[in-house]
This record gives sequence, structure tokens and C-alpha cells, in this order.
Amino acid sequence: MSCRDAIAVALILTAARTVAAPLPAGCAHAELPNGNFSQGVRFWSLPTTIANRANLDVVTGEGGDQGLRVRAALPNCAFIHSQPVPLNSRALLVRFRARGQGRLRWAQALLTADGSFVGGSGGVTTAPAVLDLNDAWTEHAMAVYVALPEAVSLKVYFRLKGASDYVVIDDVTVAYDHRTPAQIKASMVGNHRTRYVPSPEPKPAPELLHENILDNDGLLYRVTLWQGGDHLKNVVVAGGEAELDGNGCRAHAEARVQVRIDRTRPDGTHWTIDVQPSEGFGVYEVEFPLLVLNPISGPEHDRLTVPYQFGEVIRDPFSKQHRDTGGRPRLKDAIWFGTYGSKMQAMQTIMYDNGDQGIMVWTPDPAGYVKDYEVSRDTSEAYNGPGVRCSVHHFPGDTGRPGVGFTSPYPVITTEYTGGWYGAAQVYRKWAVEQRWCAKGTIPERVARGELPDWQMKNALWLGAQDVHFDHLRAWHELFPEVEIGVFLTWWPSWRTFGTDLQRYFPPNKPEAYSKLLSLQDNHRIHVFPYTNVGLYDMHAKWDWEKLRGSLIEAPPPAAVVRPDQADRLPYMQKVEEYWSTDQEKTDEIRSQIRAAWDGPVDEAILAKIASDWFVAYTYAKKKYISDLRTHWGKDETTIDALRVLYLFRPLCRDDKVWRDYYLTRLLGRNITEYGVHGSYLDTYNYGGVWICWSDAHGHPRGFGTHHLQGSWELADELRRRHPDHTVFTETIHEFSIDVVQDAYCLVPAFTKHELVPLWAAVYQGYTSLHEWRIYAKAVENLNNFAAAMAIAVHGGHKIGAFGTMTTQTALLDPKHKHWGLDYMQRLVRMKVQTMDVFAYGRRLRDPDVVNSPYHEITWFLNKPGTKTRDVIRPVIEASCWQSHSAPKRKLLLLSNSGDKSFPVTVEAADIPAGTKLTDLEGNSVIYAPDTPVAVSAFSYRALMAH
Repeated sequence: MSCRDAIAVALILTAARTVAAPLPAGCAHAELPNGNFSQGVRFWSLPTTIANRANLDVVTGEGGDQGLRVRAALPNCAFIHSQPVPLNSRALLVRFRARGQGRLRWAQALLTADGSFVGGSGGVTTAPAVLDLNDAWTEHAMAVYVALPEAVSLKVYFRLKGASDYVVIDDVTVAYDHRTPAQIKASMVGNHRTRYVPSPEPKPAPELLHENILDNDGLLYRVTLWQGGDHLKNVVVAGGEAELDGNGCRAHAEARVQVRIDRTRPDGTHWTIDVQPSEGFGVYEVEFPLLVLNPISGPEHDRLTVPYQFGEVIRDPFSKQHRDTGGRPRLKDAIWFGTYGSKMQAMQTIMYDNGDQGIMVWTPDPAGYVKDYEVSRDTSEAYNGPGVRCSVHHFPGDTGRPGVGFTSPYPVITTEYTGGWYGAAQVYRKWAVEQRWCAKGTIPERVARGELPDWQMKNALWLGAQDVHFDHLRAWHELFPEVEIGVFLTWWPSWRTFGTDLQRYFPPNKPEAYSKLLSLQDNHRIHVFPYTNVGLYDMHAKWDWEKLRGSLIEAPPPAAVVRPDQADRLPYMQKVEEYWSTDQEKTDEIRSQIRAAWDGPVDEAILAKIASDWFVAYTYAKKKYISDLRTHWGKDETTIDALRVLYLFRPLCRDDKVWRDYYLTRLLGRNITEYGVHGSYLDTYNYGGVWICWSDAHGHPRGFGTHHLQGSWELADELRRRHPDHTVFTETIHEFSIDVVQDAYCLVPAFTKHELVPLWAAVYQGYTSLHEWRIYAKAVENLNNFAAAMAIAVHGGHKIGAFGTMTTQTALLDPKHKHWGLDYMQRLVRMKVQTMDVFAYGRRLRDPDVVNSPYHEITWFLNKPGTKTRDVIRPVIEASCWQSHSAPKRKLLLLSNSGDKSFPVTVEAADIPAGTKLTDLEGNSVIYAPDTPVAVSAFSYRALMAH
């Protein structure tokens, strides 16, 4: 294992290919026989082969015990020990105790007997636990759950980062366990981190999924009403199916509720509700249906798939802790909370399955009502089962006003499916591609009709530009002669910093530099998209304040942002405000005041100033600043440097005609007509569902409804109608805007932190396109790391480039990286350009199964300097399958190799019949068969086309 700038101690237990001794009769848990760690054998006494032994010091600990101290800045030190592994184990556990100084990172990985990494999706490495060391001994444990297919090696590694850090590790115990994960967790002492690993095949799901998986806890609906339009006089009424009469009705004092459950539909059960308030009351929210998801096949298999941008998998939701989730300012403490009309919920569905069979909860709503999808432990007090709550939150227009009811304008449907998330995606896709947002057709079809510019069919590469020096754009133009390059331009209004000062774009701060950049569009195949912000107004600059003050969103009352039981926990989320960019003048002022008082007692007046409205920041940040200052006053000056006063921004209403015309004419229109840009970038565009406007002056219903998403769509549609030869590029993707947005970038969810699946591509690939994949420059120094990161994006359907930071583009142009990073990029972009119709703009088919790919360890870099990292196990060879929309027989089997050696692999592609002739871009042909090896060269992509 390469440590690079980290310090590592690795313990490798290599499993012999021998039959393990049977477990004691009646014993569900057994450790290995004496001599194989069961007696707390210490590192230095192992019968091992030791690498770099001289770099370790033996130190004496408490009670005379001895351990090992790792010296600073040392290479890897390895310990090797052999022992048999019981193959019927459910889990492998490591326990140890440690003391020392600094922070210790440790994790586990599994290797087969020949040294290859065991894996599947994501491998089987546990997420590293970070331990804060001190002089006292602390006990720690970690488990990795896996069905062992063969004899394996367990690799445990420890790492220290600091130059003066040391660790003493003692009483190491390795156990092979047969208990359930819940039983294992209950027995673990001290800190622990776990990562579930699915077995190769899911267990069969119970029959009659609706009856076995969809449970209930006695509640079916929960309705919040306001009396007299006053959010402080809110009343909640709730009921269950058993309490309804023969017509599905129940009369409450505040409202009459009627529920319809249609279990006869071929696409699943349809759930609708009608709520009519009593006199003086109005409906604020209807949560319906209140379902309960039961386990299907156990924690190794069960997972949620949610449309968090391209798609995220949440494994074993039953073990997940609640967390802030949703879109600011509308958050909830839940396992999942997604607002339709935000980046969190790009489509109207959540999926729950065991890797094969499951239930999809979805709302086929073409009108764009704002709604929330929730999975949580918010079950009734009477419920004591194993399941979790699953529900949909609905809101009427003119929210909460007396007399306002709610009649379902769309059903909630619960649909059984097979084939995992991809099978569910095809159920959803059948409805989705028939909606208004797909009615204009795919991008190739629209280009052929002249609705979109021709250059989009060669737009395989995107770059960023941030300053007055554009030499890098000329260099990329020369290095990639076959491609049309999209350029995302920030900093152009000031050329100094990034901000959202909406009214100060023109004239550009450096007009000559701006014109120089735009002149590259004429003969360099470059298309510039300058940054503008569609939604936020700078309350510091207040440009054109008298004209636009009436366009600001009127903030909702607190109860309309979070439920009453959430209000105390999230007070900073009750305001419809955003805080961006550092107010350097105020920041310098408060830092100077603190430093002047630093040698005295804690200055309460300064802390009160931080707590006041003068100090612009989120409440949670202000609380942390105050707490840290109290703790470290007079000692640690880094707490002073951490303080940042921000600028206050307020959202503008998407449905307000004054703001919409101002934005289209004075900002976007001027850039197009006066400066000649080829496209427009709209920041915060797909955030309409989180900034709810309660104004009576904008001509839309007060509160929720369809106008937030509809207003955003109308703005982009008007831009396209005014300038039909230009294209639109936005932050984040959302299905409601597909027909008016041609490209989008998505930096979240980060592939370095989340488990992603190409859910979006499986439904909408070809109708719009994606680019931007945050890869920091440090990854370019090792092509394995860079290629593995790119492979996730490419197989997900992304265009190439942008990377979220200019430093990565610069690193790729560095001559010392020419023979790997740049050469790799050139071959990748060339492949993308040659397959645009079937790949970038085609239909994504089912994932092929690469049967015998090796695995390797990859480092993800989590920040720009590259100081925060995460090691993962990834397959060397990955695959995806694509199909042309216009010529369905034209299919692409795409194989990638992120390793430094050529590998032959066999591929099981369900959508390519055996015997199909596949031809790569060099003209080499193979006859496809699931058992026929296909070679993929080192650091390359092999595009095999069927015609």
C-alpha cells in the first residue's frame, strides 16, 4: 500500500487455503486459536516478516506493557502473518487499544489469496476511522460485513499525519464472527466504524411486496391547518386507514378528509386524498401517504436510491442516523428529505430495493408542484416494528389561507419492480419521456431541426476561465483540434473574486480583457458562458434597489420553513437568506478587536457583537465561533483567523415580472447582443422549490404551488425564444427544465463521499447533458487516481473537463504530466467526439457485469491542497452500455481501464446479444460472447460499436 505523504503501519493477515477448525458446538462467535491474535499478541512479538523494522521504536506503556511508536515521515512498515479464515463468516472484526499523540486513521481491506482486492461495487474497504489520541488507553473496534467467497487476507492499516504524532497500539484481536450486524454492534466496545458489503447475489424478496414491504403504523395521513391564516395557530389532524368509513372519509373538527386507495391499477397502487377545511381554517401541508418500509433481505442488500442529481445510493437505511438533509432553507432531520424543486430531488421518486426487487414511491406530476419526499424514523409512538417512515409532503397554493383545501392534483403511486434501481428507472422513464420537458426531443434531433446550434454535436469538452489570462484556452484549442469547447467564465465582472453582485456586471471591470476573451469564440471553436446569478440579490451593494426591492421574495413564517418541532434546532434556516463571499472590511475589523483584547479575559462585548446582526453569518457558524473563542481565548490564535463575516443576499422571486424582464434584458440580453457571447450561465437556477415566496404583490398564489418551478421555466424559455441561436447552461439538473436547459454542471453529490449511480442518465440521457466533475490537481500526479475518478464521470454520461477548479486544468498542461494526464485526456476526448450521438446524447442501457476485473487502491483528494484524502478500492476495468435514440441498433459497449497494465476481461452485457459484431474506433472487430475475453489497454477506453 502506497502511503505517499501519509505515515502508515500495515498489518496483513494472509489466509491460507486450508480448512478452518470448526467452531465450538453451540457457539455463535469464536476467535482464533491461541497464538493467532486471540491472546492480545503485540505487534513486535508476531512471527512475521517485518519491512522497515528499524523505523519503529519499542516503547513502554502503562503497567510495563510495550508497544510500537511510528517515527515521523517514515515509509510503509509491513507485518505479515498467515492463518486460516472460516469461510462461513458473516463479519471480520478487529479490536485493539491505543494511546499516543495526534490523530490516528485506521481501516480494513480484504484481499484474495493471490493478492487481488475483494470487491464489488465500492470494494470492501471500511471508511477510515479517525481517532484522537491521548496518554490514556482507549479501546476501538471496527467490523466489515461480507459473505466470504473464498480464502481471503485481512489488511489492517494505521496512519499518522502529523510530524510529531506517535501511537502505541496494543492488545490486537482479530475475530471471525457469525452473528447479525446488530448483535455485533451491540457487543463492540469503544469507537467503531462499519461499512456493509453486499453479497454477490441478493436474497429473494418476500412475495406480495406491497403486503410484506409496505407496512403501516396506524397512520395514513397527517394534515397541518392554520386557523385564520395565522401560522402560530396551527393544528395537526391525523388518521389511519382503519378509522375511515366505507367511502374513505373521516370528519375532524378542523377538516373533512377523504382518502382513495386504488389497488387495481397495472402500474401499482394509486393513493389520492381530498382535504376540505372547516370554516376559518386553511390547509398548510398534507403528508400522505404515511407508509412504513420494512426490511427486505437484510442490511447487506437493502438500499434506497434517491434522485440527488445524477443519483445516490443509501445502503441499509435502517442503520442510518438522522442528519440535516434537504435544500437550504428547507431542511429536516431525516435519513432522506428531498424537495422537488431543488438539487436534492431532481425527479419525483424514491426507490427502495434489495438490489433486485423493491418498491418505488413516485408522483407523476407534470405541473411542477413543490413537494417533499421523506424517509425517517418518524413513526408513531405505538409502532415497534423494524421499519422506517416513507412519506410525501404536499402543499396547496395560497398556502394556509382560510378556505384553502387540498385535492390531489396527481397520485402518489407505489410500484413493485425488479432489476434494482435500473428497473425502477425504466418504469419512471416510460412516463417521464412523454412529458412536456421531453416533447421537443433529444439534443441531436433538435440540432437536426435547427433549434440548437450545430457545435453542440462536437461539444465533448468543457473548461473554466477565471482571470484576464487566456493562454490556457488557446493551448487547449490547439491540443484538441476536433472538439468544440464550452467555457464557464467566472470573475468577469471584477476579475478579482467570486461573488453574486447581480447589478454590477456591466461594464465589465476590464472591458479589453473581456473582449479579448470573447474574440476567441470566432476562430477557436470556443463558446463562452459568463456567470450570472438568477436568484440572489446583494443586500450590501443594493444596485438598482428602488427598481428591484419589490421583487425580493417575502420570507415565509417560521412554521412554513420547518415543522414546529424543528424550529428550535434550526433557527438559522427560518430566514430566506443566503450568506456568500467574505466581507473583508468587517472581517478585518472584528479580528483586530479580538487580537487587541487577546491577552486579557474573555471580552463578552466582542462575543455579543459576533452574536448580533452586525456579524453577518449563519447562526450555526456564529455559535461555533463564540464557543471556540471561549475555549481557546488567549491560547490558540487560529480561532481568530477562522472568523469570517459574510455578505447578505436575499432571493428574488422567479415569478415576478419586473425581475424577470430586468434579468433577461439588462443582464443576459446585454451580454448576447452587445458582447456576442454564445451562451448564458444561470446560477442557482434549479433552486425555485426551496425559496418559497409569500408575497401578495407578484401575481402568483401566496406560498407553495407550481409558480416557483413554472417561473424558472418561463424565464429560460423566454431567453431561448429571444435568442434561439444561443444555449443555456445552469447549475444543477432538474427534470422540469430539461427542454430549456442544454447543459448543466453538478458538483454534488461528490463521488469522493457518496455512492453514486447513473439514475439520471438511465432516464434522461440525450435530452440534456452534464459536465463538470470535481477532481483536484493532486490527482493528476498519479494517473491511476485521475483515471479512476474520470471513469465514474464518463460511465455516468458526463462530458469531459471543467473539474471544478482551474488548478486541475493547469496541472494537465504541465509538461511533466504530458505523457500521462494530457495524453490520456486527448484520447478520452477523441473517443467522446466520435461517439456523441450514442454516448453523450444516447440512451443508457443496463450496466454490464465485468466478471474478472482486478481491483486496486485509489486515493480520492477531498480538498484543493490535497491534504485531506480518502483511500478506496475500485475496479480497474469498468463498463457501461449505450444506445442511439434515432438508430436503436447502434449500440456502444464502453470499457475503461484505470490501471497501468492491459487486462483481458469477460463482460456480461444483457442488452447486447451473443454473436453481435462489435468494432472499436480503430477498426478492430470482435464477436461478442459473455465468455470471450476482451482486452483493454492501460489507461484507456475501448469503445466497441454495434451497428
